Parts: sequence; structure tokens; C-alpha cells
Amino acid sequence: MRDVLRGDLSELRLPQDLAALRAQIEGIADPAGLTLLYEALAKRHPVALLDLVIGPRAVDTPAAVRAALGVVEPLEQRAPPAAIYKRLLEVQPSTRAEVIAMAAQRHPAAGWLVGLSDLAEPVPGVAHLMACAGHPAFPAICWAHAAVGHVEALVLAAETGRAEPAAALLSAGREDLAVEAAARALATEPTCPVVAYLAAVGGVSIEALLLQLVPRLKSARAGAALQGALIPFPRASRLLASVLPGML
Repeated sequence: MRDVLRGDLSELRLPQDLAALRAQIEGIADPAGLTLLYEALAKRHPVALLDLVIGPRAVDTPAAVRAALGVVEPLEQRAPPAAIYKRLLEVQPSTRAEVIAMAAQRHPAAGWLVGLSDLAEPVPGVAHLMACAGHPAFPAICWAHAAVGHVEALVLAAETGRAEPAAALLSAGREDLAVEAAARALATEPTCPVVAYLAAVGGVSIEALLLQLVPRLKSARAGAALQGALIPFPRASRLLASVLPGML
């Protein structure tokens, strides 16, 4: 099997040689050294590759996991994506951020990523939310993360300039963080329709939140954009009118 690392599988007999191949892979520290092998296995012996990547005795070295990420497309043709990424997260803690980033990039609307975020991220949900910020499924994903308590990730996701994280936080009963998320969204995108989204969740009772939001506005542009949205909320509207002249 001297040439298998160069993608030459002519002398490889599977499944008989699988244990020896596994041992050889375990000794490779550079994922680049496994690239040709994994690509060749994906074409000619995909079942053996699955065994090496997500089987009961999956190779758990960082290099092996990174090499597996290079062939996730053919792997996903043979096994459910959720199972692939969950197993990769389990076998090697040091590569979890890379695994969840790849999963989020390829499957931004996947609900199963919500649960996997707890395994992979210091702040669960951030990679998933950031990856799907431009996806039509973003509102549903925000609500899903709010439902499992990924509130810090939602606050950070609001920095994309989207209103959905603030609304999802309000739906989860986190009024304090909903205000913070709304302020961050407006700081990024002053015309972000946060008031409409918050009102859709909390109705007219959100005026108390808006009274907290107005002092957190970072720019006169954000304040000016908010004027029309605050018309149905007289106290918040008066507060904004009083502070707007002093904004930069």
C-alpha cells in the first residue's frame, strides 16, 4: 500500500486492508497528505471511506477530519448530512469549529444544525445564524435558536442588520436582550424594520422596550429612520424627538 497516499488504490484490497489503511492514515499529521487518498476512495471505495470517516472506528486525528471535510460532497451522497457532521464533531474536539462552519455553509437552513451547535461552539448558534443571515429560512432559524436558549448567539447575529434576532428574543421572553439586539441591528443597518418586527411579536405593549431602545441609538440616521415607525408609540416618539437633535 505504499502508493495509496498518492491516490493509487490498485494494490488495495478492501475490506481486507481496511485496518492497515486506518493505521496508515492515523500516522499522517498533515491533511494535505490525505487529500489524494480520500478523493480516490470517494470515487472507487465510498463505503470504505464512510467507515474511516464516520464508522465505529472512525479515524479521529485532526488531519483525518480536515481531509474528510474536503470530500463532504461525495460523503453526503452516501449518508445523511446530519449524521456525517455529528460524527465528525464527536471524534475530534479540536476541529469542531471547522466542522460546524462547513455544515452551516452547506446547509444554512438545516434545523438539525440547531442541536449540533451545542456540541461545537463556545457561543452555540453563532456559526449557523451568521451563515444563514441571507437565507429565506433565517426567521425560522432565529426562532429555533431562541427556543433552545441560544440567546447570546442571537444578539451577535443582530449585528448583521437583521430584525429577526430581536423579534425571536422577544418571543422567548428575553426583553432585555431583544432591546440590545435591536440596537445592534440599527447600528449596522439604520433602516432595519426592528419596530415592525417587535410589534408583530409584542403588540402595543412594546412601547416600554422602545423607551429603552431610543437612548441606545448610535446615529442620527438611525434616529431619523425610526421616526415614522414610532408614530403609534407617543411616549417613545416624544423621547426620540427630544434626543434626535443631539445625535451625531
